[in-house]
Amino acid sequence: MRHIDLFPTILDALGYEQWKTLPGRNLFRNELASYGTSYYNRSINDYFRRINAYVADLIPTRRYEIEAVYDDSGGFSFVRSSYPTRLLVYLFRTFALPNGKYTRGNRKYRAAYRAITREQQRYGSPAFSSTEAEELFDDAIDGKYSQQDQIALSDDAVENLSDLGYL
Repeated sequence: MRHIDLFPTILDALGYEQWKTLPGRNLFRNELASYGTSYYNRSINDYFRRINAYVADLIPTRRYEIEAVYDDSGGFSFVRSSYPTRLLVYLFRTFALPNGKYTRGNRKYRAAYRAITREQQRYGSPAFSSTEAEELFDDAIDGKYSQQDQIALSDDAVENLSDLGYL
């Protein structure tokens, strides 16, 4: 189950038909997917903007991107950003964000560093190899397993989605 499956499922439970045009699966009418994909893309400038907008605007725009494929036994994540970008994200999340106090308080610096800066991470015991995971992700992005509609977005919508890490 993926988060995008919730809205179509809830709409169907309430008797609305609009769910048919939404991305995701209605869990009442479809079987669960055998695997899921996730894509995270966020500008590191957004992180720094929380502290100082002036500094954020001085830093060249860099994107922190993660692709992930998982099944019910585990999965793989692939960080596609450069090492300097990954390092900046680690430093910011560990030392500038309020929840970084847990990393600092538990002395989990190494674990946090590995999770954020490694190019590839394996979780659990997925039923596929990392190579197969990359192929599954590429297939999902190419639209082999999903239907994608193109819609026009306002500049405000693009900015909001970008701030949330979706664009």
